[in-house]
Amino acid sequence: MNDWHIDSTANIFALAKAIYRIPMKTHLTFLVLFVTSFWISATAQNSIYIHNGASFQTHSGSLVSNWGPIHNNGNLGEKNNVNRGKWYFLGSSAYTISGDSSIQIDSLIINSGGQITVQLQLKVRSHADFTKGILVTDRSDSNTYFVHFLNNSAHSNASDSSHVNGTIQKTGNNTFQFPVGDSSNLQVIAISAPGASTDRFLAYYLQRNPSAFNKSTTAIDSNCGGSKVVVDISEKEFWILNRVNGSSNVQVSLSYDNYSQVNTPSQLMVARWNGSAWESKGNGGNTGTTANGTVTTGDGCGSSGSPTVVNTFGAFTFSGSSATTLPVDWVSFKAKKLNTSNALLSWSTSAQVHNSHFEVERSIDGIQFHTIGVVAGEGYSQQIDSYQFIDGSPAKGMNYYRIKQVDFDGQWDVTPTRKLRFGTSLQTIKVYPNPTHDIIYIQPADRETPVHYELIDQSGKTVFESHSDLSTYTIDMHDMSTGVYVLLVDSSPYRIIKN
Repeated sequence: MNDWHIDSTANIFALAKAIYRIPMKTHLTFLVLFVTSFWISATAQNSIYIHNGASFQTHSGSLVSNWGPIHNNGNLGEKNNVNRGKWYFLGSSAYTISGDSSIQIDSLIINSGGQITVQLQLKVRSHADFTKGILVTDRSDSNTYFVHFLNNSAHSNASDSSHVNGTIQKTGNNTFQFPVGDSSNLQVIAISAPGASTDRFLAYYLQRNPSAFNKSTTAIDSNCGGSKVVVDISEKEFWILNRVNGSSNVQVSLSYDNYSQVNTPSQLMVARWNGSAWESKGNGGNTGTTANGTVTTGDGCGSSGSPTVVNTFGAFTFSGSSATTLPVDWVSFKAKKLNTSNALLSWSTSAQVHNSHFEVERSIDGIQFHTIGVVAGEGYSQQIDSYQFIDGSPAKGMNYYRIKQVDFDGQWDVTPTRKLRFGTSLQTIKVYPNPTHDIIYIQPADRETPVHYELIDQSGKTVFESHSDLSTYTIDMHDMSTGVYVLLVDSSPYRIIKN
């Protein structure tokens, strides 16, 4: 099918009554289409171009199904707020929504097998349904490229496989859960209802150690009960939450799962970076278990209290009121081939509390794991401890590995999964552009199972790590220093130059 080109003198209106399908045109020029008795069901499989001065409006009940790029320099849904239909983002390949003008969609359904990059302001007027697929925006330009939920809008079905990897802004006076994540992991941050319908908040999530962004996880502030009770700061992740417009103070809730490695939820607290140290914002209530749950800002110090609002914003993450809140501090976990029939697993920790042992687990499908070895822990340690284990009989094909840490009382958590392929040959993996100034794109050889990505700087430090089964994966290096990096794609190394 050809691209749609809607020129500056064209206005397209879609009104709901019956069913009528617009045939594709290479150019729609000097066209004004008024339909009063048909339901326009438009399908675009290549590109939609809305040129300067042109309008594309969908009225109540109309449907637009989109499989490819959209470029909007005109008016898509913004004119008199008349865009009331449903817009489906579909397709199996990655594509981009771009242009000089914002887009407003009343009801958005994301059901795409590929990553959709948003390079403009994408407004959701009523509802967004995250069925399948990731919307990606540029965190480094969070006031230009973002998904914007307007007043009284909502969303549903957000999951690890469908959310926003990047910035969301929310305008309005209703409670809101920001469906943010990192492409492979949904980690919601939520706010209580602001005081005005014009108040706006911005949020995004980073699955990174805050120390990599000059927010030392050893710095604490005596702001909870008058004493330094914050003894542990998460090294796994953090959120940015900023107030863009208005003056409302809100309660802030952070969500966690197994990746967060929360050991004692009742001792969990919210921490905020004040510019020089992490300060406790307390515990105003917990939900869930060690596997997943939430914690809200409050007056509790080391235990659950009453919710309280915060009046300053910025970076937020988890903190603990005792050294057992966040159990073993993992430094690294790596898997590599020693030869064609042996896998070397290595991991290290920076702290251990009540650690009995480590169980080395392997799976052939990434779901069902079984123990292939046990390594004794240190019990209690506040230094770097390193461990190794050799798997001498990996299965033919893909092998998934993880390390399970078990406490003396039976509580446990696991590392992220690593994988190695044995007995089969890998196809060529495409990594481009290289050198790069900001974004690198990766097309992995294995697209049927999650691929492990790890980016290592010149000092040997892991600066980015994730898993994804997307056909094209992106890593944003915009905020990273110039120099040479090593990219590991399922343990296969690639030299990357950031200029």
